Amino acid sequence: MAEPAEPQPRPLWAAARRDLVRRAAQPSRLQPVPASRAGARPLGLRLRQLAGAAGILMASFVASRLLGLARNAVLAAYYGTSDDYAAYLAANNVADTVFQILAGGVMGAAFIPVFTRYLEQGDERGAWRLASSAINLAALLTGAVALVLVLLARPLAAGLAAGRDPAFQELTAALLRILLLAPVLFAVSAFLTSILNSFQRFFWAALAPLMYNLGIIAGAVLLHQRHGIYGVAIGVLAGAAGHLLIQVPDLLRLGARYMPVIDWRHAGVREVGRLMVPRMFALGVAQLNKLASVFFALLLAAGSLPYLEYAWLVFMVPLGVFGMAVSTAVFPSLARQSAAARHDELQALFSLSLRMILFLTVPAAVGLMVLGGPIVRLLFERGEFSGTDTRAVALALACYALGLPGHSLVEIVNRAFYALHDTVTPVKAAVVAVAGHLLLSIATVALAQHGALPPDRAYAGLALANAAAGTCEAMLLVGWLRRRLPGLALGSLVWAGGRYALAAGAMGVGLVLADERLVRLFPTDTAAGQLVAVGTLVALGAAGYGVLAVLLGSREPRLLLRLLCPQLAR
Repeated sequence: MAEPAEPQPRPLWAAARRDLVRRAAQPSRLQPVPASRAGARPLGLRLRQLAGAAGILMASFVASRLLGLARNAVLAAYYGTSDDYAAYLAANNVADTVFQILAGGVMGAAFIPVFTRYLEQGDERGAWRLASSAINLAALLTGAVALVLVLLARPLAAGLAAGRDPAFQELTAALLRILLLAPVLFAVSAFLTSILNSFQRFFWAALAPLMYNLGIIAGAVLLHQRHGIYGVAIGVLAGAAGHLLIQVPDLLRLGARYMPVIDWRHAGVREVGRLMVPRMFALGVAQLNKLASVFFALLLAAGSLPYLEYAWLVFMVPLGVFGMAVSTAVFPSLARQSAAARHDELQALFSLSLRMILFLTVPAAVGLMVLGGPIVRLLFERGEFSGTDTRAVALALACYALGLPGHSLVEIVNRAFYALHDTVTPVKAAVVAVAGHLLLSIATVALAQHGALPPDRAYAGLALANAAAGTCEAMLLVGWLRRRLPGLALGSLVWAGGRYALAAGAMGVGLVLADERLVRLFPTDTAAGQLVAVGTLVALGAAGYGVLAVLLGSREPRLLLRLLCPQLAR
């Protein structure tokens, strides 16, 4: 990173002395750039650096999501929407809940801001003691909870799958006993990712999800014949181990120091504990809500849970690429600006991030609604996955897509509150959203059981409840953040969103018309023909949306081009 230019002194010895002084004053390779120097850099340069980080993360998220889709294509071919796969999904959701509540909330909401502040202050030993204590505590706590749940696996499975027969419940319990080891590995791995992100090192941490997906694919392919669905559970453990191990070499290159301690008296550990409690509560509410969704889906017609899961995994591609990647890349900078009390810059960066996320996710939502059928057919329709399954998953995907902008905004707005060391406000929004989600889900199940909804399509109501909850949570968070950052121009954001929606709507109409013609041009009964057709439609949609957005006065296409490809933007 270039420093501000200085006038060249005439005497040669003076230049050499100043160079030595400047080098001595530079921070060590383990320290982030100090706030004084960070504030001196032009905003455009910082935004380009953030765009580069977001680009790395977007590429990794794309690779991870594509590999995740390949993983689920393998699972769909072997298991389709069978009860075995539904039991695996139920057990895996319980294991994921353990990780998310006990460690997932700490790594972003509480750990990064505190760890970053220690590094900003030059206290490397304190920073590594904090990191070591947090890792050790998370591993011990997660392991203890996992052990208790292993002992209670049978009654837990019976309660979660109360609408299914005892054989289904027993299979769920057996899978749960295997899968509960994964949260312990992920608890450690999540902190490694947070440490690397604090140093703006995203590449190897971003590859970790690829290892996870590869582990599941290997388990399904290599162990399918001998162990059936248990092979997938074994693959989850292998993938979790790979997720952790691939990040270790980059930490060693940083000079990270691990200490076998749990220092309860460390000021940073106490602060992380204080910040993590509200976030744990929020994630607990959200994860229990997710388990409730599994419970409700198992009360509906057979196949409802797999339909929702396949649709959610496709939905997570744009959510991960746009919402999570931008939010993850921006968060360390938001935390530094907040720590340095540079609220004007924090506000400018946050406003830009909001517009960018809306600009990218609104057309993505329309694209998922219009192209859901062809996308699902291309990804999953083979082996045990039938055309009927394709239509069912496409319906759920269209319902989920309505909430894509809202879910994406939640990712970045939550991080803005965390950067301000406010973990309570996101809890309030999450509680309201979860309450609404549960009420809508209960209403869906009740209507289905009384014949007011078609039994074979009632699961779509659960997806709609999810979309409504995400949108509600985003609106609450943005409104409440406006009180903390009064300079946020919500009116201009609404106008910008209206332009995006208009351009995306026109794009959707064009895609419908183009899809009808492409069906006649390409043999969509083959995988190659489907790939060409879907790829062509996506490219046409993206190009058309960009042109329409420019014609409607949106600045985001030019800004994206300037940030990512400054040579082309000149």
